[in-house]
Amino acid sequence: MKREKQNIEEISKQKRTLIGTFMIISILIGIITSAISVAKFENYIHPYAFGFTFGGIGLFVGLFVFQKYMPPFKKINPKARIEDIIFVAIMFSFGFIGRFMFLGQFLNHSTSKLEKCDNFAVVDKFYRKAKGRMGELNILYINVDGQMQKMSCKRHTYWETISIGQRISVCVYNSKIGFDYLELPDEK
Repeated sequence: MKREKQNIEEISKQKRTLIGTFMIISILIGIITSAISVAKFENYIHPYAFGFTFGGIGLFVGLFVFQKYMPPFKKINPKARIEDIIFVAIMFSFGFIGRFMFLGQFLNHSTSKLEKCDNFAVVDKFYRKAKGRMGELNILYINVDGQMQKMSCKRHTYWETISIGQRISVCVYNSKIGFDYLELPDEK
């Protein structure tokens, strides 16, 4: 009987280690894929709607997977409070948020069709130098068919060559899933 109890404790330690490792890896993958996808959808016409849509889907899928397939957290850690369980479930879901944002960005770009490339007027410019953790911003405000659109330039050297009132080449892409975006072909 004593040996059986010791075996259960040993399995419990192995499960805890395995689950902890899986959760840390899931969170790290989510952070990396989020960073990659955020950098690619900054020139979407509705970037916040895109982030909330695919991030929300990822959150719900992560919570579902946590509830359905992870062993009950109470069995692994009997001293866990409800706040601890909720915290662990949310942290686990962050990995899915990043994956779904990355998947959404990939799906959006692969289903998009070029609507037009044309010259549009630059209405305003904004620059912020990189400080600490805050990266450099090179923003152009462009009048695209009567609508003010914010465009982020990847290179400061390109941003410096543009002046307010100048007409620059901008390509407009229509997506089948509804997240249209703009691209600066001359910046590449």
